[in-house]
Amino acid sequence: MNQTASIIAEFGVDISLNEEKFLSDFIDENKFNFDKPVLDIVNSVSKFVIKDKAGEFIGARMGRPEKAKLRKLVGSPNILFPVGREGGRLRSVQAAYEEGHVRSTFPINYCDNCKRETIYSVCENCGKEAKKLFYCEGCDKVSFEACKEHKKVQTYRIQDLDIKHLF
Repeated sequence: MNQTASIIAEFGVDISLNEEKFLSDFIDENKFNFDKPVLDIVNSVSKFVIKDKAGEFIGARMGRPEKAKLRKLVGSPNILFPVGREGGRLRSVQAAYEEGHVRSTFPINYCDNCKRETIYSVCENCGKEAKKLFYCEGCDKVSFEACKEHKKVQTYRIQDLDIKHLF
């Protein structure tokens, strides 16, 4: 019996494995009493008794908290705005704000209307779409097209941003 058939059998449905059918074709929703817990609903229609294997967990770590070591962040955590070293060991946006600037990799875009670079795909001043710029590490130059000499281009570069202006 394959996995799909065994899962469907738990709902008290006997199907032929040769036919392609949907689960909704076999299950009558009127059979279920939705006031009960999910496990009770499944057991009410199943030919087999399904037990609560996991129970309940509380996400707390027990032991000796006084001996707990500092947990180091490996790599950069996923956040909406990178704050890097300026955010301190906790990667705090408030600490980066107090520092005044953030140094990290940001995209490079250019607004033709305002004649200025921005990290956003839409200009923060005029609201028009900004063009993507390319950065070549070998030349250390930014241009509208890929570097023909080094053939290695990026659409981002390491920049210092004034975080107070962004806030």
